[in-house]
Amino acid sequence: MPIRVARYSDLNRITEIIAASFYNEELHAHIFPHRQQYPADHLRAWRQQISQWWWDYNRIWIVSYEQDEALGSQRLTGVAHWSKAGLGAESLWGVRWWDPRRSIVKIVTWFNSIQRFFFPNRAQRQPTPSDPTPLTKWNFAPSLYPFISHFFSEPPYRRNHWELDVLAVNPPDQKSGIGRTLVAWGLERAKADGLPAVVIGAKGTERFYQRCGFELLVGACPDVEFIDVPGTSGEDSSAGTGVPNGTRVRNPLRERNIGGGAVMWTKVKEDEEEEGGGGKHVEEKICGRPVSRKC
Repeated sequence: MPIRVARYSDLNRITEIIAASFYNEELHAHIFPHRQQYPADHLRAWRQQISQWWWDYNRIWIVSYEQDEALGSQRLTGVAHWSKAGLGAESLWGVRWWDPRRSIVKIVTWFNSIQRFFFPNRAQRQPTPSDPTPLTKWNFAPSLYPFISHFFSEPPYRRNHWELDVLAVNPPDQKSGIGRTLVAWGLERAKADGLPAVVIGAKGTERFYQRCGFELLVGACPDVEFIDVPGTSGEDSSAGTGVPNGTRVRNPLRERNIGGGAVMWTKVKEDEEEEGGGGKHVEEKICGRPVSRKC
């Protein structure tokens, strides 16, 4: 099936495909327990996040489609959201850090936050006495990042990389090879750049991504259960976690018994050099998950 770079006019259909593909995925089902009662609010949350990602010039969207020759139109069937991190990320679109276009994402983010303030999302989980700060699409990434940052910083050669942030195929079109094609697009770019690629997979997707080329399963997002935020209690968090310094914080996935989140990398020459240097990768289990380790 043919693929191409997405256009702005594709965003509504991209939103529908992603929302449908992740509808019953464990994490997003937890974030949006009322998505069936409020389908428009569910789609609105996805559209807001996708619009912010769209204007980030370190990211690129690829779509698959079927061509309707009779109507002269295309039917989108799948989408992959890739990003480039570290040195050289600006080369993706050629938009340098000082380019005024870099400010668009800040404006869109600000607009979305105002919209959420005046029109709270009814599909997402609401605060309760047992969970006063529930996970949302807006606090999830910053609250989880301190628990998984080591996966992206060690070894150092992984700091510059490509990442598959989202892969979604329209449910009726799944199991037809579309996902593999969309993954292959990014892996070819990463290989051409001499960089590794990484994906964080939803529960049950590990085998699929390993067959696509993400050979190294290095851990999972729920692995680290606690972190200690250094500093004096009551100070603002310098880590950007939204919690006071001097406190112990539990992994938001562990706290809510949410699984998945396997972190998988492609193998690059540095990995092969490590293996050839006397080490070997063995598979062990952390929190019940197989993990590739060098020993």
